Amino acid sequence: MPIAEIKSYPNGKGASTPWGRAQYSQTLERGVTFYGTAGHGGLSITFAWAEKHLTPHAIMLGSVYGGKLWYEEDCQVSIVFYERPDLFPRMMGKTVDAGKFEESVRAWNSEYFDKEYQNACARAYPMPKAQDLKNGDEVDMVSYGAPGNVRTFTYLKPYGKKAKDLLVRGDEGGVYKISETQYRNEACQIRSASEIVWERPEAPNRT
Repeated sequence: MPIAEIKSYPNGKGASTPWGRAQYSQTLERGVTFYGTAGHGGLSITFAWAEKHLTPHAIMLGSVYGGKLWYEEDCQVSIVFYERPDLFPRMMGKTVDAGKFEESVRAWNSEYFDKEYQNACARAYPMPKAQDLKNGDEVDMVSYGAPGNVRTFTYLKPYGKKAKDLLVRGDEGGVYKISETQYRNEACQIRSASEIVWERPEAPNRT
């Protein structure tokens, strides 16, 4: 299988990634692109592609940035190649035994193989969209920059041109917009009339 074309981006004009501006990219297929920066890189995957080709637990183990899923090249990317090994030759021009991908996933993301976690992800994905929520629902958001910092917002209505963002009221009365990306990444629980209607599954402790 021919290797995917490598596109270079001089003068720092590449796409924004979790690791800085991309210096080059390889589109492995529509919806799946590898981006490399000066010091790091990883796969960028659209949610539309992921929902067709990846399991819910593989999706939940990805990171959200800029409205897409990202799988860092050292620890996360093997999750994608384990489920879709046909993508690897398009990036590297050679095949690798599937056992290598499984070995890497077990080393860095062992929760992937935990049956209880898989079932919890299946129940939790796809997570509710802005249009699915009801006025008055409570959304707990956790700041990953400050572990343990959970804040509750009261949902008001969808927001933005495509109605994907959330307009919410904070506990002090202020009204805020929560972007779809932030919502996907930081929402940990949703309650309707005090009943839990959605909850992000917690990864099991690694041994």
